[in-house]
Amino acid sequence: QSNNYYERLGIDTEVSEIQIKSAFFTAVREYPPEKETELHKLIREAYDVLINTQSRLEYDSRLLHGDVLVALEEELSEAEANEDIDEQVRLLKKLINLSPNVGIYRNKLGLAYLNSEVWDSALTQFRKAIEINPKNPVFHLNAGHALENMENYDEAEKYFLNAYELDPEDYSPQRALATL
Repeated sequence: QSNNYYERLGIDTEVSEIQIKSAFFTAVREYPPEKETELHKLIREAYDVLINTQSRLEYDSRLLHGDVLVALEEELSEAEANEDIDEQVRLLKKLINLSPNVGIYRNKLGLAYLNSEVWDSALTQFRKAIEINPKNPVFHLNAGHALENMENYDEAEKYFLNAYELDPEDYSPQRALATL
């Protein structure tokens, strides 16, 4: 019942994906969902986070820098509410230094640069976010917007199409393609 997902599964932080699966199945045998519903939910929650590479990186970052990240995120929310782009950039750079593998921070930094019309820097951050999580359609869409502002329409179209393929139910990529 620990808040630490590694402890819930009885494993170290340096384990492989195979070891995570093995620990999960061992825990499920010990606490089957039919008999231990609440404990099974906790085990499943830990497994779902740790088995996904991206969510595990984010979790590890939170585990290591939790309080500092929370404080910086609160400051960031305030800077966003005040529309203080320079402060947003400063705080996001700190967040990225602590958690370089969190695509959301890279995306937010890209958006701050986009709002400042610093297209090259925005595109760099969106591309890094895509490297971290290539299946996130928002990252592709935002990269397309940066390229559109740079008047690189052919490449922008590719990113918009990628965003559409990743989430065909979202109309944003289609609107972006139509206005391109």
